Amino acid sequence: MAKIKTNKTPAASAPCPCFSGNPYGDCCKPFHDGEKSPQPVQVMRARYAAYACNMPQFIMKTTHPDHEDFAKSGWRDSILVFCNNYKFTGLEVGQPEVDQDTPDKVYVYFTAMMAGAKGGGAVSFDERSVFLLTDDGEWLYRAPDANYKESVNVISKRKYNAAAKTDRPSGFSAR
Repeated sequence: MAKIKTNKTPAASAPCPCFSGNPYGDCCKPFHDGEKSPQPVQVMRARYAAYACNMPQFIMKTTHPDHEDFAKSGWRDSILVFCNNYKFTGLEVGQPEVDQDTPDKVYVYFTAMMAGAKGGGAVSFDERSVFLLTDDGEWLYRAPDANYKESVNVISKRKYNAAAKTDRPSGFSAR
């Protein structure tokens, strides 16, 4: 088995892998270093950047305990395999929507773009993610919104790696 890279952290002055247009040090790095994010959109962007940087601990730390993969055996390794199978090539984020009945629940719609790390085709998909606010003030990724018909809709794929489809960790799970 090929060695799996465990961290590809950019320099603080490099463009942030979340595609915000800001330097990494002024964008996702503080959250990757442990600062709490006050907004679910920032958590979502930092999670995308964490996938791009092979940071499974951050993905795990920002996942709600109710998520199906939470504490699953081999979860960290699954995230690393996924990170190493793809180059993360773009992210577009919509405006967050607060749930009308539950203000501690926010929906974040995004389009993630990736390409196979070893020459595979381009893949992009849309998801409306559910983020929940914990009692200690942290926003955590819960799951794709199962009631939203466009959630996790693969909108383009070429030469898609079938093995990677089955190894998608939280936040990138197709239905």
